[in-house]
Amino acid sequence: MPIETSGIYYRLLTVNDKKDVIESVANHFCMMDPLCISLKFSEKERYEYATYAAMFLADNTSIGAFDGDQLCGVQINCSSHYASVVNVEKYLQSVSPKTKYFIRFDDFLQKVMDKFCGKNYIAGYWVSVDEAYSGRGVAQQLVVRSIKRNTISGQFDSIVGIATAPESKHIAEKYGFNLVHKMKMSDYEDESTGERIFADASIASMHFVFKPLTPKANL
Repeated sequence: MPIETSGIYYRLLTVNDKKDVIESVANHFCMMDPLCISLKFSEKERYEYATYAAMFLADNTSIGAFDGDQLCGVQINCSSHYASVVNVEKYLQSVSPKTKYFIRFDDFLQKVMDKFCGKNYIAGYWVSVDEAYSGRGVAQQLVVRSIKRNTISGQFDSIVGIATAPESKHIAEKYGFNLVHKMKMSDYEDESTGERIFADASIASMHFVFKPLTPKANL
């Protein structure tokens, strides 16, 4: 059931939202994300990556923010069972080299989460908000509602997030997340080429944060 706050309502995203989600990720997330910026994505690469991100809508765990009929923010989640809904290897065959870099990096992140967070978790990956709605708490509401929805569903044992700035780490801690792993971006090497593709990224490290999901989890 959609939930409305301050003229913006939030609901579960479905595959029927794919077109709008692709536009959001390509034109907001990819334009602002420091790792996308460090790879200097072209328009084609932004849309390739956004198409990949939208594949995870099949998981039925992602949340959208709407102003009327307009999608103004998304949180795309990825479960630890993502291989059952997204064929990463097949999609890699059809995209540009820089897009492959980023998708392989996402696959690496999933393996890190498997190591530290168990085998039945939901990960909050892509949070994207239209610039016109920045400063209105949309991103924070997406995160909070994602936690609530996935707690109530009972599908997962935990939720995992990745914080790349002190502010996002602080917000995660506020909602009961604990740090389980820290990774220096300069240490990451692409598994196919061995290149340190994020050595010059504007963020120095990623913080993996973890929160158990139970019906009594603090929200």
